[in-house]
Amino acid sequence: MNIALVSVLSGVLGVVVGVVMPISREWLARSRDARYLAIRIVCILDRYVEDCASTAIDSGQENEKGESVAQVSAPPPPPARPAPPTA
Repeated sequence: MNIALVSVLSGVLGVVVGVVMPISREWLARSRDARYLAIRIVCILDRYVEDCASTAIDSGQENEKGESVAQVSAPPPPPARPAPPTA
């Protein structure tokens, strides 16, 4: 093989590796962040669903007027921005 061809191929390979490495690192970091956020959302929504289920199965209790009054209050909506984790 010609030395010039080997030099050109080595240069092209170096450029390709230099471009692919940062892109793959960024993709892995985003994937890791997305997985973490998905777990956080599941935890928040799981608590909310439990509270909603308690409200839904509440049969209530009759007051002095004979009306059924809920024993469990409706849960507040999940926070729009959860509190950051404490260290």
